[in-house]
Amino acid sequence: MFDVCLKIHIDTGNQGRDTMLAEADKFYGNITRPIVELFLNYSTEYQLKRVNIKNNCIIAKPIKSTHFNQRWQIDLIDFRTCPDGE
Repeated sequence: MFDVCLKIHIDTGNQGRDTMLAEADKFYGNITRPIVELFLNYSTEYQLKRVNIKNNCIIAKPIKSTHFNQRWQIDLIDFRTCPDGE
């Protein structure tokens, strides 16, 4: 089953679930949506595409002041969400 899903995935140009299902309906009779989703979830290419960068800790509040140079702000930048390598 894995070999068939891999062949369909390569034949469709790594398009995704819906394209794979349409291609599987043309040539195969027992390839269902859960099988295709399971294949894609464990595929290394799909895992690389699904990299989600979550910035849950960003707090942006403006600092209001009435006079010039009354308040100062330093922005701390967290570069862990933007790695430049692996």
